[in-house]
Amino acid sequence: MTRTRSLAASLMSLSAAAVLALVGAIGATAAPSASADKSALSVTSATLDSTGTADYWTPDRMRAAIPGDVLADKAVERGNTSSAISVEKGAATKVKGTKGKPTIAKLETPVDHIGKVFFSIGTTNYVCSGNAVSSANKSTVATAGHCINEGPGAFVT
Repeated sequence: MTRTRSLAASLMSLSAAAVLALVGAIGATAAPSASADKSALSVTSATLDSTGTADYWTPDRMRAAIPGDVLADKAVERGNTSSAISVEKGAATKVKGTKGKPTIAKLETPVDHIGKVFFSIGTTNYVCSGNAVSSANKSTVATAGHCINEGPGAFVT
């Protein structure tokens, strides 16, 4: 039970850091170089005060957060899909089945660096899977791009 509470506390801290990293970086962008490729993505960075973040993300708010996958669904609804022209259909192939072998991998659960990222877009709270990344600032998280993207030019910062 202590390990579970410790894990929960760690995930809450990770979530708070993710919220700060994703939501608070508004307006802090790197200046483009003279030869910058206009199609390249920009990078944002900010140092933020985390006061109040843990208070905001109450258990009720986290339970009520909307899965970030809906952001990708919204982009598709607006017609932001991949071009079918770039996908070539190959010839049909049949592969003979084989019998699998027992795994030698050791089951490792729970994994202490994988959890959930909680963030807000406007006044709506979202949740997605996340991964704590070893970094110098000790507050870097990674999540899937579709979790924080509403379509072209609408990434969460």
